[in-house]
Amino acid sequence: MSSSSTPSLLSEYPSRRVRRNPSMLALNQHSRNALSRMLKHRTYKEELQAFYERQSEGMPSIPNYLMNTVYAELVKQQWLIYTKICNPNKLVAKSTHAESDSSSHQSSSSALPPPPRPPLPPTRLHRTYTTLDLSQQVASPDDDDEDMDHVNMIIESLISDGVSASSSATMNANLKKTPSAQEFQDLQNLINGDSFKLSLVMQDLRLPSAWDLKAKGENIDISRDYMQLTYRGNGKDESDVASVRANYAMRKQCGIYYFEIKVISKGVDGHIGIGFCRRINSLDRFPGWEEHSWGYHGENGHVFSGPGTEKAYGPKYGTGDIIGCGIDFRDMSAFYTKNGIYLGSAFKKVKDTELFPFVGFKTPGEKIEANFGAKPFKFDIYQLLANEKRGLLGRIALKPALTSSRFKIVNNSLANNLADNVVMEYLKHNGYHKAATSLQASIIQKGNLPSVEASNLELDLEATHRQEIRKAIFDGDIDHVFKLCDELYPNVLENNPMILFKLKCRKFIEMIRQAHEQADHAHRDKVPIDAMDYDAALSEEEAQSLQVSENMPSISIKRATSLASLDSEHKRKKQKIAREDLSTFVDGLAYGIELKNAYKEEAKSNRAMAIELESASSILAYTDLTHPKVAPLFETRRIETVASELNSAILVSLGKYPNSSLERIYRQTSATIEELVLSGNAKAALLQPERDCFEFLNG
Repeated sequence: MSSSSTPSLLSEYPSRRVRRNPSMLALNQHSRNALSRMLKHRTYKEELQAFYERQSEGMPSIPNYLMNTVYAELVKQQWLIYTKICNPNKLVAKSTHAESDSSSHQSSSSALPPPPRPPLPPTRLHRTYTTLDLSQQVASPDDDDEDMDHVNMIIESLISDGVSASSSATMNANLKKTPSAQEFQDLQNLINGDSFKLSLVMQDLRLPSAWDLKAKGENIDISRDYMQLTYRGNGKDESDVASVRANYAMRKQCGIYYFEIKVISKGVDGHIGIGFCRRINSLDRFPGWEEHSWGYHGENGHVFSGPGTEKAYGPKYGTGDIIGCGIDFRDMSAFYTKNGIYLGSAFKKVKDTELFPFVGFKTPGEKIEANFGAKPFKFDIYQLLANEKRGLLGRIALKPALTSSRFKIVNNSLANNLADNVVMEYLKHNGYHKAATSLQASIIQKGNLPSVEASNLELDLEATHRQEIRKAIFDGDIDHVFKLCDELYPNVLENNPMILFKLKCRKFIEMIRQAHEQADHAHRDKVPIDAMDYDAALSEEEAQSLQVSENMPSISIKRATSLASLDSEHKRKKQKIAREDLSTFVDGLAYGIELKNAYKEEAKSNRAMAIELESASSILAYTDLTHPKVAPLFETRRIETVASELNSAILVSLGKYPNSSLERIYRQTSATIEELVLSGNAKAALLQPERDCFEFLNG
């Protein structure tokens, strides 16, 4: 087709040259179709189907630097919704199938090894939307939290290998499917009445993970992993320009999005442009040569943001250089880096629209490779994010908490007094009676008055009882906990069976630990114990009932070098201590068997209970309680969880809130930030209360 035969089509692009290639017309028509779809509003049913299709492609890839952000939490929650309506085994099989497809596509005969199990995921953000009903009992952990281990495992496996992570989304596109009638109904039931989940499934949070095979100009070859681009054109004039767009858009929910391009070869003249554009931009124009397109060019170091906007910016780049491009969605600005060095702001007031990574070529031999976050960057993006977060938290801290007075000193005093009362109420809530009394004295000494509720310490005598219960849990004296609950708060454990079960698991763990401590004590006294006597006391039936290996090691001790050399008195002493240690362990083992038999039927239908039971039983397989597999059983965080759940249950039984004001403030703040990020508020995307409050400020 000649250029003269297409004036009506080209008239819509007045600043363009005449095209001589018919394939370019098809691409432009494709762009128009894409624009038409963008402008057409989808129905509720179409939105749910689109969500299902997106998730059916596989777990969305998350760049490493975004793993500990609210964005990552939103992606996990989307996947969790999808897993709720699909068989988890089916999901794993599909993921494995996709990897094998990718492997075969790259002509690799070796199968990918299964990914290692990742560490325990961070606590999810919880949301509170309604006023708490004081008569409502404390709920057991949410099923969503139970499934987050599986979700995090899949995410970790996707980012563990750069090739598979970057190409999985493109390869899995062929697996896209529509929901069955039952799946569609289950999805509707899951989000019905939950505005947050409804908003969540409406959002496409996929990030760029590869180059789009369907969005490239002519004379460009894409590698099998969809990460490398090679220009094969003649490069004689502007008509030979060809560009490629990434498969998905950069999302405002990231706050700051960053990617890097490695120039493998600059070709003849190094006419390479790196930037970003909208979906409808042409694929035969350099980044920055037309409206809604931005680019940094290698041949002269200039930047472009539309026709007639060329300006000097940074150094030239060519073979071996790594160029990074970042979009700060908080103020819609963009920056570049070269070989890990920040080059400064390149664009400001970028059009707030859907933007895609975009690369253009012109001369033969030009070749690049993209890194969308599956591999470490040359530039320290982590430090940039940390600096931005530190500045943001500083501005938040300097902002007046109260504006009831025109005098700043008055507002600060009122805010400090309010904070003191919130902290004192937290101490009271958790039973720290002495600490609350001390803080109250400090408040009065500063000339402030504690709130009526917080100052009513003498009437809150049961706080001492709750503190005693908490202390007993941390001391491992679970029998004393049961006694105090029966005497002071009858029916609390009966009305909260999951808490009762967790306490029984704690008792079993503590009994086994005591057996280890007694053995260690005997070892320090240099009294040998015959491990054969110890092992012989365990019947095969008892070991099998707890699924303990027949090779289970005994408590760590030293064997006597020669039993024959011991005199009769020493032997009697040894046997006495061995029997005492064995008695403690056998008691613990018997209690564990009783615990498992009592809950084995319920554990079949209660996944949380099954996990807790299996976790507690694992202590029998290790002689070293500091081993990474069992050490978490003794972490303060784990014990604190049980203590806090029991404390909340007691408070509910007394007609009080199960959570303190400080905890409610924290949860509401977390929920608010999550809502803001989901809606596209990039300024909130850098915040995450859990890390900011407990890790970031201490790091």
